[in-house]
Amino acid sequence: MPFERPATQTGRSAGKRDIRSSEIDLAQLKTRIQSLPNMDAARLVDIHHRLESRLLEIDAHEVADKLLDLEIWLESILAKDR
Repeated sequence: MPFERPATQTGRSAGKRDIRSSEIDLAQLKTRIQSLPNMDAARLVDIHHRLESRLLEIDAHEVADKLLDLEIWLESILAKDR
């Protein structure tokens, strides 16, 4: 599932701020998480086995980029709710 950056972002550090737990509506976050599709357990087990047997290689830079994209996407969702 790709995460798209909001059009207003100019870089990975743009719009960064400290998010305090008091700013987050935990009930709404829980509802959103529960509405996500279930994970495919068989796929997770397959990935685990391939990682353990070194048949699957991880590109750390790609993972870091995707985590940063996720952070930006989550921030945009929180900003919409304000």
